Amino acid sequence: MEERIEDLILSATILDKTNLVQYDRKSGYFQVTNLGRISNGTMAAYNEHLKLTMGDIELCQLFYLSEEFKYVSVREDEKMELAKPLD
Repeated sequence: MEERIEDLILSATILDKTNLVQYDRKSGYFQVTNLGRISNGTMAAYNEHLKLTMGDIELCQLFYLSEEFKYVSVREDEKMELAKPLD
């Protein structure tokens, strides 16, 4: 039981560090933040790589690291459109 509690506290601390929840260690109270719907891995990547001086291409590359994109599928009719170079 103690090991499970330690795991929960560690998880709460990680979620707090990535601003997905606000965790009060003293009371054990959780409050979800506006970022709470974004995965922990995505927020960790954003926190690690996001810089104030990033350009458009660098931002797109960073967003590509989002875990949520791995579940997005490209429809067959979109593949030709995506293959066209952008002007």
